[in-house]
This record gives sequence, structure tokens and C-alpha cells, in this order.
Amino acid sequence: MGRLENKSAIVIGATSGMGESIARMYAAEGAEVILTGRREEKGRAIEESICSTGGKAVFVQADSTKKEDLERIFQVAMDRFGKIDILINNAGVGTTGAIDEMTMDAYDRTMDINVRSYYEAIMMAVPIMKKQGGGSIINTASIGGLKGLAMTSAYCASKGAVRLLGKSLAVELAPFGIRVNTICPGTIETDMLDGTSDEYRKMLADGVPQKRLGSGDDIAYGAVYLGSDEAGYVTGADLVIDGGISV
Repeated sequence: MGRLENKSAIVIGATSGMGESIARMYAAEGAEVILTGRREEKGRAIEESICSTGGKAVFVQADSTKKEDLERIFQVAMDRFGKIDILINNAGVGTTGAIDEMTMDAYDRTMDINVRSYYEAIMMAVPIMKKQGGGSIINTASIGGLKGLAMTSAYCASKGAVRLLGKSLAVELAPFGIRVNTICPGTIETDMLDGTSDEYRKMLADGVPQKRLGSGDDIAYGAVYLGSDEAGYVTGADLVIDGGISV
């Protein structure tokens, strides 16, 4: 039996990188998965790949910053599975630039994707989880929410907000059996590094004590733990997965 057998999960932001790895590993561990993202062709391919190996997955094309799209995600989940045991907020955008060159449009877009969409998804999940008697909410932040990183003020502000959102809700929702935890990845090999040079990647890896970039599976292993019954007494935690870079 898989570690997530008989559980249903929504993975928002699952058409690439860490989210794709989480969706695939969740299905492999027995969960029924709703995976979402804006890229329909990629999402359908992931769904087909998971189902072809015996997993249970449904792709919903959606933009997590749109309320109507989030509502549709939750409706599909309830129609297909009748419950939502785990919500994973993983949609995100990296925003770089000096503070005196940043535009408010860029700042607002960062906050809309990295914070507001999480908040709104949680607002929809909580009444369902309360009625069920519990659930697990996992938010993706970053080591940028733990320490200051130059040229990423909007990004760091958004990830810091995600961390404290998780801690506040962990206290608020604990009496209802709802756990809220945060994963803080370090430098991970994702689509955000596509097009960068080998030299740049080596420079990033050299800055990590383990001397390597993280993989999507490194993050997915943490998400499986936090979603499983093994983490039944874990809430309000920051699970840092960064090869030691933030120590």
C-alpha cells in the first residue's frame, strides 16, 4: 500500500518542475490527483502518463489567479473524488530586479500568483476540510522567505508572506484537524533554469554545500511526507529542502 493510499489531492501548479514531480509521486504513492496549470498540452500529457502506469489523475487547465478557475478545480475534485484530503499550492513566479527599477505591475503580479492565489485556494479548501474532519494544506515558499536575497525583493516578500500565512493558519485550523505546512526549496533544477548556461548552473551548484542543484523529486519526497499520516503531528512547520544553503 502506498503512503497516500485512499487520499485525494489537488496540486496547483503541476505542469512543470516541482509541481509535476509532486503530482507524479503522489499518484505513485496511491493518491487520486487533480493536477492543474495553464499549459493544457503539457498537463494532458502528464495526466496520460500517470494513468498509463495505473495511477489516478485528472488534469484541469486553470489560471490560479482567477477565482472562477479555482472554483472549477475544486468542483472537479469533489465531483470526481468526493473529498479533498490534501491541497498543495505550488504556482509561482520568480521576479528579479533592483528595487529602484521594479515596477508596481511586476510587484502586483508576483503577489497575485505567489500569495493571493494561495490564500483564495485555501479559503475554498477549508470549509470542505472542516466538514470532512481534517486535511493537509502544503504551501511552497522558498529559502527566499527565510533570508534576504539581493535583487529579489518582491519575490522574497511574497515567500515570507507564504511562510507566515502557513503558521497563522496552522494555529487557527488545528482544532479542526487541518494541518498547514510550508516547503522551502533551495536552488532546484526546474524550467526556470531553461536556457541558462552550464557555467551558470555550475556557479549555482557550487554555492550549495552539497555541491549540486536540487531535483523536483527532492521536493516531492517532502510533500509526500507532509501529506501522509506520518506527519499527523506536524503543523506550522517550514520544511527546508535546500542542500544546506540556508544554514
